[in-house]
Amino acid sequence: MVISLFITLTLVVSVQAFTSPNHQLVSPPRLTTTSSSVRAAPNNDLFQSPGWESIRKELDQVPVFACASAEGQPLKYRVDMKSKNDDASGETSFEVPLFYTHVEDALKELEEAKKNTPMTGMDINPYPLGGIFELWATDRAVIVPNKQAIMQAGAPPNANPMGQNVPLFACMEIAQEAENGKPVLPLFLELEDANEAVSQAVKMDGGKAEDFEVVGAPVAASASTFALTPGKVGVEAIIDYSTKHGSSVYKEYKAALPTVWDLKGKGLVVFIQEFLTRAQDAGWTQGTMQVTKFNNADGTSIDLINEYGKIDVETLKTQCDVFLLPGGANFQTRATQNNKLMAECLLSSVTASAKQALIADRGQYTFDGTIYAPVLFKHMMKVATLDNKATSKWLRDQLKQMPAVMLEVKGNIDDFFNTFDKWHTQLIGRGEDLDDALDCLWDGLKAAPCEKFSKWIQDKYDHHIEDNPTWGPITVEELTKRVKAKYNLMVTNKEYAFRSTKGNSKGDKSNKKGSDKGGKEKKTKNTKAKGDKQRQKQEESWKKTPPKDGEPTTKTFNWCVHHMAWVWHKSENCDLGKKRAAEQNHVSYAAAVNSSSIETGASSNFRALMSTLAQAALDEE
Repeated sequence: MVISLFITLTLVVSVQAFTSPNHQLVSPPRLTTTSSSVRAAPNNDLFQSPGWESIRKELDQVPVFACASAEGQPLKYRVDMKSKNDDASGETSFEVPLFYTHVEDALKELEEAKKNTPMTGMDINPYPLGGIFELWATDRAVIVPNKQAIMQAGAPPNANPMGQNVPLFACMEIAQEAENGKPVLPLFLELEDANEAVSQAVKMDGGKAEDFEVVGAPVAASASTFALTPGKVGVEAIIDYSTKHGSSVYKEYKAALPTVWDLKGKGLVVFIQEFLTRAQDAGWTQGTMQVTKFNNADGTSIDLINEYGKIDVETLKTQCDVFLLPGGANFQTRATQNNKLMAECLLSSVTASAKQALIADRGQYTFDGTIYAPVLFKHMMKVATLDNKATSKWLRDQLKQMPAVMLEVKGNIDDFFNTFDKWHTQLIGRGEDLDDALDCLWDGLKAAPCEKFSKWIQDKYDHHIEDNPTWGPITVEELTKRVKAKYNLMVTNKEYAFRSTKGNSKGDKSNKKGSDKGGKEKKTKNTKAKGDKQRQKQEESWKKTPPKDGEPTTKTFNWCVHHMAWVWHKSENCDLGKKRAAEQNHVSYAAAVNSSSIETGASSNFRALMSTLAQAALDEE
């Protein structure tokens, strides 16, 4: 049936004003033949207005259905209504009939009524919507919409039709002529009826049916639902791909991520960040239909995107079966759709060569012809870490080389943190972490080539060690945020300058000789007061005084046999000692980092680098 536009607008306003969401059908329902408990209708301006009768006549053309006695009286059910304060004193029970918008729903209710009621002659009867709407608006009746209709309007699959607003469907681009000759917008209680109307309009006036979108009014009684992205609207509901909205959602979220990935470790951090953003925007991480959070074999809940190494493939696949295998509890639900979108997004976000490699390995993540997107994601992480030789030990070793990273990136703090994040993220993703990751970060930052910045870092590090409330304790994430802010401020104010060293390598000298002008670089005198330098050496002379026989090697500081000085760390944890041990065992540093962005070069350059690191560590300590 069709309802004209101006009638429907009035209807929607009244629905908003008189919705009673606390109606609860008593289970099992109790039938009654009395009407003494039906409360009196409250005053209502709508039904007292001069235009109500004409509206009612229009609405009466639409039938609703109810189970009725042989005399045609609708059966009544006891309904409990609670007050706003939700206390026992505010609860009221009354008896009302139930009217169904779909005849098949009324027939199902009739079957149940016959089982539970000895009354004979019961059947379903049609009733005019106008009068029933007035009863409903004054809490003297309940109108029950069709289950499929409320889902098509955005309700989740587990929504109970009882208490929901009646959804309306329309195509905003078609109209029919009213008796007065003015065009009105036809509205429908069923999506199928709206689609049929579009088909008839196309046959009469031409065009393609797929170019006309049928929209549904929200089921909720409140105003429009707030959401940051289309994917976050109704995360429990099935996406209707027959609509323009559903089609646009499909195209938007299956599309490739902004940065195409080659499945190498170098681009892993960017890929994970972009994929996490896509998953959140598309609603893959929310509600009961999410496809990114699972329980591992120990029963611990894990976030697959950030903790992909904490769950094995078999455990992951078993939980995906719930929404991917026929007969699964969530099969053919929003979760199934989310899996499909996620799989297409992943496969379209890699390079051609990487995609060929994944297709060759499809048996690792495809089961019974269906791609298990979460398993595919885990497989991609496995390929990336294996190709990058990113074992847990290798990652830990790399994170302990952050001073060398600072030299490699030439003091660029953004590049420094990107490298740290790359290794640290992979370690966490493998289900592990580095206990002293924060210390590794501090060590690298103290090696920054800008004297003013390095001094600021040392000052904040001292606060951290002393548990100063402003800088201790502090997390890796908070330290990263604060240091980046300071770095950006210094760069903006042109305060981030590289400190000079006593000597340059031959390569540096040759580069200076080959400058654009071809002239010699002018040398400048170091104007720093010598007295300050001598006083600093005297103040720090105690650091190089070894403990006497029998004296403890651990006080506030620790005596390091490798640096031959009093420092913060212990000898067994000394990076310099570990490097020397590695050299003695003929382990090539260059080979250990053959896939890293740090290149050590020739052995002479390597020794020079180690010497510089040792001196820098000694100076900072």
